[in-house]
Amino acid sequence: AFRMLSLDKPTDSFEINVFKRDSHGAILAGTNLGLYRLRIGENFLDASWNKLLSLEDISSLAIAQNGSIFIGTWLSGLYLWNPYNPSSRPEKITALPFNFITGLFIDRENSLWVASDEGVALVQETAFSPLELAGKNVFTRSVVTTNKNTVLVVAHHGVFEISKTNGDYQEEKVFSSGTGRFYQPAGDSSGV
Repeated sequence: AFRMLSLDKPTDSFEINVFKRDSHGAILAGTNLGLYRLRIGENFLDASWNKLLSLEDISSLAIAQNGSIFIGTWLSGLYLWNPYNPSSRPEKITALPFNFITGLFIDRENSLWVASDEGVALVQETAFSPLELAGKNVFTRSVVTTNKNTVLVVAHHGVFEISKTNGDYQEEKVFSSGTGRFYQPAGDSSGV
């Protein structure tokens, strides 16, 4: 059953774009006004918002193995933030030429996959690499990993599967359609 939380918005213009649970179980919300932590008391009472960062138009969140948080935004690109250092500010990842981030995903090798209006990219600790997808429209909605340790990239015009063989990335168009748009794949433990 669904239960409505008794929770006021911090302001009238408050809009939630993404939820993510951190490694300590806290619920984070990326919003148009910044990054917030949702605090919920016992029996879902005394719920409140705690603002963590003032960074506008957060579109996506991904949490690295060390607890650092990658923050994608609709207009100003990708940031990395260490929530364990109270004086730290989000650091813009300038090697990434994308500004309009639509989705983030960390794979099993701790590589960050970035979906953007400008295409798809792979960010690793030591390198950044844009990947070219077949087709004219590179607008990508989301990236997810599969149980085969491949990555699905969802674009307006189709779904692509990216695999790694002998250190090189290969792309295969899994599905396409002349009409309609694709947004987010879903699956279970058997596959996507």
